[in-house]
Amino acid sequence: MPEAAWQQLHPAVKAGGRLWTYGVPNGVRGSFFRQTRNAAWLHVHWPRSYNPGMSSADMERIREALGGRSSPAYIHNVLGVFCESNDLAFPAFASALVPLSHPYGETDVVVASAFGDGLGSRRPVGATWMGVDLGFSDDPTEIVLWEDVDAVFSPWYRYHLVGVPYDRQASIIGKLAEVWHVDGIGVDAGGPGLPVVHMLCSPPAKVLVTPVWFQGWVNWSPPGVNMPMRGTLKAMVSAAMAADMFTGRVLFSERDLKRQEEYGQHTVGQTNTGRTTFSKGNDHVIDADRCAYFVAHPEMFAYSLESPYPEFRAEGFGCVANAAFYGRELQEGA
Repeated sequence: MPEAAWQQLHPAVKAGGRLWTYGVPNGVRGSFFRQTRNAAWLHVHWPRSYNPGMSSADMERIREALGGRSSPAYIHNVLGVFCESNDLAFPAFASALVPLSHPYGETDVVVASAFGDGLGSRRPVGATWMGVDLGFSDDPTEIVLWEDVDAVFSPWYRYHLVGVPYDRQASIIGKLAEVWHVDGIGVDAGGPGLPVVHMLCSPPAKVLVTPVWFQGWVNWSPPGVNMPMRGTLKAMVSAAMAADMFTGRVLFSERDLKRQEEYGQHTVGQTNTGRTTFSKGNDHVIDADRCAYFVAHPEMFAYSLESPYPEFRAEGFGCVANAAFYGRELQEGA
């Protein structure tokens, strides 16, 4: 409810009137939210399960689609409760650690000249997707490769780059895409991602890449339930990944110690304006994973399009460049 409405209604209440207000607070701020914390008011809280049109089977489908009762998406959208700042963003991660049938590998590229032919020897089994979180200043660059085998999405290789200039990073990404015949590349386009995306999309490289704007707005439609949700791309992709970990559609190697370190302490909360936020610092692999997941599951997310590189803008808030556009551009020889 707008603040102006509260300012008009309060005098009537003070004169002995009665006010009934229905809705959901838009973040932990404003008069509506303050009144939900005011003991002088009568509060009635209706979670989604109170809906008489929702059967127990419906609630079970929603619970599974959103990643279980402890997932942030379930807590916020079904229970109607704000996430605390110490809630785990991926509560089902531990159960998604399994002894995968294929080996898992990592390569550290400490300096630009150290890459050489260190591509790794293992060949992917299914469709392969690449996610890239590009480092800025002292931050590392993480390049992850995921594959989809028998409806299970899993990472199988990770490249860790430190002290590698942008042009060399673009060269490495292009080489990996060529060697592994990747089906799609998602690159975090914030900050240092822009110049590398620029290089990848320009001659002579011209690699098919999808810039991923984590602060863009998307709609996520969980499979099996008529319950589309809207939020930032980072929040919606995280919710979808958490749900797939819960159902076993996303699995990790139990030997993957780096992901255990990052996912095990990655938390989610909400700002005063209701925006979902995640803990920062030790999340570079997670961001690369988000990029790979997003580009591999386009059917799950609906978003508005704006002209991508070279026309796209860093301030193009709410957009994600479309890989199909790049494919058309390359075919036309642009």
